Parts: sequence; structure tokens; C-alpha cells
Amino acid sequence: HPNDPRVDKEVRALRKSGFEVSVLCLPKAQYPDQFEWEGARVIRAHIPEGRARGLWDLGRFHSQFFHPSWSRELLQFARTEKIELFHVHDLVLVNTVNRAARVVSLAVVADLHENQPAAFGQDNAIIPGMRGFLKRRIESYSRWLKREGNATRASSHVIAVVEEMKERLMRQHQLASEEITVITNTEEPLFLESKEYDVKVLSQNEGSFTGLYLGGFGGH
Repeated sequence: HPNDPRVDKEVRALRKSGFEVSVLCLPKAQYPDQFEWEGARVIRAHIPEGRARGLWDLGRFHSQFFHPSWSRELLQFARTEKIELFHVHDLVLVNTVNRAARVVSLAVVADLHENQPAAFGQDNAIIPGMRGFLKRRIESYSRWLKREGNATRASSHVIAVVEEMKERLMRQHQLASEEITVITNTEEPLFLESKEYDVKVLSQNEGSFTGLYLGGFGGH
């Protein structure tokens, strides 16, 4: 951050509802370690660089689905910011946040924006060579699905973006309906109103039905 539109919308919604919000995110050289953004405090995590630390974190993540450096930063963040609830984006960090939350006795909302086991499985299927071979063994669809089940069952609450995803999580991981809230990840009307349109593109597609895909994940 900046700038993840999903985080932007959530910060605005939470602030509008009266919550105090602090955002822990990766460092960016052009931004300070701490700053205010639309009433929220943005704090940079100090994730160590270097091959040794990187290999240690990577090994722990692949073997235990746990990121030691992020866990340390989360615990410090919770104590210094007096956090009362963790809201974690995407499956990759949910287990790490759950483990840190247990240490400081906090609840966790797991915010899942897509079917990541299927997305990783699809992406790995098109990676060529030895790298693709290893990814399909180490990061298989079935392994990610198991991680998703363990992570969501350990969370206090789960956010899904569509009803289909809620139904899948209930069916595959035995979650109860009341444990999942569907919040659609739609753009705000102002997003379209504030954009300048390319007349050439409009004229080329006049009369056509056009589907627009925003975002990306690996091969798709």
C-alpha cells in the first residue's frame, strides 16, 4: 500500500463505520515507514532481505505454511498498535496470522478474494520445464486445498467474494453458513466516473458486448 484498491475500499468502509484502522504492509523505498492515509495508519513491515533469511522463510513456508518474519512483525504490530482484530488478505498469509493471533489472543478475519487453490493449480500447470515440474509437486492443488481448509477452520470468520465461493467453502471444508460473509469485490461508481475514455477503443468496439477482466494471477 499504496495502492491496492481492495485495501482502499476496506479502509474507507471501516473508517466510515467508526473503526480505527492500521495497515501492515511490505516496505516501499519511495514511501516512509509510517504515514497516515485517509484516517488509517500505514506501517511498513521490516521483512529481512538476504539469501539466508529468504531460504529460511521459504523453507518454513513450504513445509509448515508459516512465514517466521511476518509472524514476528505481526506480533510487534499487534502490541505497539494495540490491535483488537486481525483482518488478513488472501490465503497465503492466513495461517501465519492465525498463529500470531493465538499468541496475543486476538480474533482473525480471513479475507479470501479468489479460489487460490484452483488459481495456483492452473498457474502451475502452464509453467514449463523443471520449475513447473517442482511447482506441481510442491505446490499442488490438493496441498493448497488442504491449507485453505486448515486456515479457514482456524479463523474466527471468513469473507468470500461471491455466493459460489461461500458454498464451496462450506462443502469442501465443513464451514457453517454463519462463519462466512459474502462481500462482493466491486468497483465504486466513482471509479468509472473519474476515468477518461479512449475514443478509438470505444469506436472499434461499438455495438459489441465486451467483457473486461481487471487484475491478474499468474498465467491468467
